Amino acid sequence: MEEFHLLTYPDERLREVCAEVKKFGEEFWRKVDALLERVREWRGVGLAAPQVGWNARVFVANTTGKPEDSLVFVNPQIEKQRGRVVADEGCLCFPGLSAEIPRSAWIRASAIGRDGKPFALEAEGLLARCIQHETDHLDGILLIDRMRDVDRLALAPELREMERRRPRQRRRRRPSRPGPGAEGYFSVFSFESFSVSA
Repeated sequence: MEEFHLLTYPDERLREVCAEVKKFGEEFWRKVDALLERVREWRGVGLAAPQVGWNARVFVANTTGKPEDSLVFVNPQIEKQRGRVVADEGCLCFPGLSAEIPRSAWIRASAIGRDGKPFALEAEGLLARCIQHETDHLDGILLIDRMRDVDRLALAPELREMERRRPRQRRRRRPSRPGPGAEGYFSVFSFESFSVSA
């Protein structure tokens, strides 16, 4: 199994725009399977490749916790979106932090799946939010970039403490797994804290 370790803010690798996947060999699919294993191990709803230091346009999602419901998105694109909902969202890269984030209520997305074939789906609710959050990660967009100014200001002390503990120049040091309190956050948010308001 691929040895993946979670990156946390302010690691600069989280800001990189990921490269499109062009080669689909055995090593690539081994890494995809490792992502699926990590998202289960960390009790998440979604996990993007850059969160574990892999620069590739790949993420995995599972909104039920059942292995048979796992989805793989390679080179994903959000083709259409409509509506707007606001919900509490967290992120494994920001252990213990969350804020209300606006997202599209409905989306249509396309990608290459675990079987190596293109697919498209329509999603709303938790899955739509997960896809949008993970796609943000592939473009170097983080939770704090989506926060309202008032929430970013309220969380400023915690963010400063994260920056103090993990200076940007210490890029090689990585935690082996999510920190205390991170369980239950999909790269995005926990099942328990999920709420939506129109």
